[in-house]
Amino acid sequence: MIRRPPGTLEKCRSFRNIALISLLLVFGSASRLIGQCGFPWTVTAQSAGGQTVAVRLCGTWVGCFPHNPQFSVADGQINVTLTAAELPSCICTQAQIDFDQIVLVSPVQPGTYAVTANVIECGQVQIVGTGTATVDAASAIPALDRRGAIALAALLSLAALWILRA
Repeated sequence: MIRRPPGTLEKCRSFRNIALISLLLVFGSASRLIGQCGFPWTVTAQSAGGQTVAVRLCGTWVGCFPHNPQFSVADGQINVTLTAAELPSCICTQAQIDFDQIVLVSPVQPGTYAVTANVIECGQVQIVGTGTATVDAASAIPALDRRGAIALAALLSLAALWILRA
């Protein structure tokens, strides 16, 4: 018979409950991220602190994998351009993919911006999605975005599981 110090069983139960709640938070947050993309692409943008905007490009693409994000900011417009098939050969393996990428755009002055996502394929520019962004003055208090909150919940879950294994 193993004797445990008083209160050990209650501590284990509370850590187990914390682990379960953390896992539910992780899976609940992840499930909200899945299934929000299609065509035209979903383009969302939010202030990422300072003069930076995080532009999320999310959608379905058929063709060469979009890569090499470039951006320009001018007159209330943010253009994000990705390259798919490149000249002169335009050769790649054609595939249908679910594309999801965050592009950090800076410097961006406070204001409201129209955001356009473009893909260049074999020299042809295709607009794949549009959105808007409002950039406020820089906040002095940092905050977690959705991915940071998911990472924090995952770390808390792992820490709780680590403690429960003993």
